[in-house]
Amino acid sequence: MSFRSLSVRACDEAGVRLFVVKQNRRNQTLQLLKKTMTSGRFGRIQMVNVNVLSKH
Repeated sequence: MSFRSLSVRACDEAGVRLFVVKQNRRNQTLQLLKKTMTSGRFGRIQMVNVNVLSKH
């Protein structure tokens, strides 16, 4: 049985939720966005909401 299957089963048995988080630190588009934001190009940023969609 795979680690993924064991993890899902263990969470089901424990009655807890399992969440998967994908880090995007090395995503070239997000690196460019961060560089642009920190350069001050957009002025003072009050709030950011990001949805990263994948074709996988």
